Amino acid sequence: MSDKVSDKEKMFYRLLLGAFVEREFVTTKTMSEITSMAESTTRRYLLRFRDLGVSRPDGKNRGTKYYLSVR
Repeated sequence: MSDKVSDKEKMFYRLLLGAFVEREFVTTKTMSEITSMAESTTRRYLLRFRDLGVSRPDGKNRGTKYYLSVR
């Protein structure tokens, strides 16, 4: 993980990977429930990890599903 990632983002990352162990994909709502964060914050983190190549989105707006990227 890059040094550019904050401690809160690292915590979110661990929870995100844990969610992918149990699920094929996650949504903003799912991750918001898992992390107890506001959906707006969750969406920002999901987009951050999309930009870092950790996940890949499928869909738009509320219907977006995030899948674990295979490297």
